Amino acid sequence: MTESLNTSSDRLELMSTFIRIVDSKNLSAAALSLNTTQPTISRRLKTLEQSLGLKLIQRTTHKMQMTEEGRRFYHYAKDLVERWAAIEEEMLGAKTSPKGVLRVQVPQALGIGKFNNVLSKYLQSYPKVDIEWLLSDKTPNFISDNLDCAIKVGNIDDPSLIGIKIFELPRIIAASRSLVSIPKTIIHPSELKDCPWLSFKTHYLDEISLFHIKTKEETKLKIHSRFSTDSLLALREVALEGLGVGVFSKWVIEKDLQNQRLIQLCSQWQAASLPVYLIYPQSRLKPAKLKKFIDLLKLSKDQ
Repeated sequence: MTESLNTSSDRLELMSTFIRIVDSKNLSAAALSLNTTQPTISRRLKTLEQSLGLKLIQRTTHKMQMTEEGRRFYHYAKDLVERWAAIEEEMLGAKTSPKGVLRVQVPQALGIGKFNNVLSKYLQSYPKVDIEWLLSDKTPNFISDNLDCAIKVGNIDDPSLIGIKIFELPRIIAASRSLVSIPKTIIHPSELKDCPWLSFKTHYLDEISLFHIKTKEETKLKIHSRFSTDSLLALREVALEGLGVGVFSKWVIEKDLQNQRLIQLCSQWQAASLPVYLIYPQSRLKPAKLKKFIDLLKLSKDQ
């Protein structure tokens, strides 16, 4: 018996089945998770491939592998199915009981520890939602990585994204106490110009802008970077080895300052604070799981 695509619900069912096959990695597991039989799963896959005129999965006796067309279709289908689920959730009034998986991409330096309270409250409040907390410093790809939202440090340049500012990260000058080239008395940042510098090249490389927190005087300091990186965690590790002076988000080195593994230099001078945003695509519907996460972040910001 051949299944036909007479309705939109047929298409959604076939796409959902294909997604489950890929996520489960085999037909038997997909059938088990959908509470149906393997022949039914195979028939749905065949119907979907025939309707598209494309081979989505190459199957042999021992393994199953997506084709290039299958990989592309998987991402589009998953986005479409989740959008439809969000519409249903919105229309059926499921806002009070979100469910599913919330996928969030977070910069590595912020993803460990900074949001613990928010995550704890969220998981306790919404037991039907699981969280995938993805640590990465790359630019988020919402479709290919199937993300609901992301945390971004710095200004938003992409007009297709909605950004909600959640806090700012103060940035200070710091170095290891063991760095012998630090002058004994420092009044102005210019006295650090001959020190070896460590650069976080995402925000500065051979020049750093600083301001006095009381007088608002500004200065631009030319520096020579002995070490540069795009990872704030790597910058911290090198600073702890006494290899140079750097500008750090204060939160990242707070414990190092407390136990004096690192010391703050020119305490009256700072670099401009970096804004931190929650971002998501403008065109994307906000399912309840995302709305509740945004609400918790806003609440934590105000406390």
